[in-house]
Amino acid sequence: MKWFEIEVTVTAADADVAGLLLYELTGRGVAIECGKVEESHPASFSTGTVRVKGYLPAAAAGKLEKVQAALAQLAVEPLAVRELPETDWLQLWRSHYTTFRVGERLVIRPPWEDYEPAPEDLVITLDPGMAFGCGTHPTTQLCLELLERAVQPGVVVYDVGTGSGILAIAAARLGAARVVAVDDDEIAVRVARENVARNGVEAVVGVVQGDLLRGLAEPADVIVANIVAGVIIDFAPAAARHLRPGGSFIAGGIAAPREAEVKAALEKFFKIRETACREDWVAVWAVNLSGCLEIAMVYRKEKSPPPADF
Repeated sequence: MKWFEIEVTVTAADADVAGLLLYELTGRGVAIECGKVEESHPASFSTGTVRVKGYLPAAAAGKLEKVQAALAQLAVEPLAVRELPETDWLQLWRSHYTTFRVGERLVIRPPWEDYEPAPEDLVITLDPGMAFGCGTHPTTQLCLELLERAVQPGVVVYDVGTGSGILAIAAARLGAARVVAVDDDEIAVRVARENVARNGVEAVVGVVQGDLLRGLAEPADVIVANIVAGVIIDFAPAAARHLRPGGSFIAGGIAAPREAEVKAALEKFFKIRETACREDWVAVWAVNLSGCLEIAMVYRKEKSPPPADF
């Protein structure tokens, strides 16, 4: 089976929009690479731009024209479409995906590599397949590092937009009593369930297909969402409503140019505890100190009604 790789170069501010478009149009995970000058790219490709890549099976080649038309208005360079033999691509990717450490205790190990853990290591065996979240991207690593400090034994964690399930499995390894991993993509749900089983944490982690937190009633101690800036901004009120007072909201996937915008939205409902940055990406650890009553008061003060799911 062959695949098409679709690469679009956009400004950093448009990276999340381009990623969402590719995700929605292809139904597969996307890769986002912050700009750096390379010989294979035009001189205009600089640190102010971002490469967003999506993947489409050759059997769905009829969608290419629609994808190209949707992305054309965002592109700052001509779109690149490459045909990739799946076998060669998969082997090449696997050759670069090796065991690595994140934070103080978390170790990410692909199932095709052996690793002898130290006594304090918390090992996550991960095969991300076509789902987002292999642990090498700065956004995933920032969320893992913040989770390592936010998750305490016995807590309830919601992982929104779970992708490969890496953050949900990490929460279980860190001692969470219950983790709900949510994704609206059926491929991500399948991959996440496989990784949960691979790590033997089925008794703690449940993977469900759904839209953000809709349908989840139990309040959580920690919510982590490694998505994109625009979704996090819209999601902030619901995240606060689903958190216990004092609970933590870890938001990742934020391109650096949108940091101030995201933090301004979060500060209506949370106190910002920490901001972590790496390679033009940002993750925010915010704490819910208000509770639902004060959230409603914010809306009354701004003279706008609470969202429909409030």
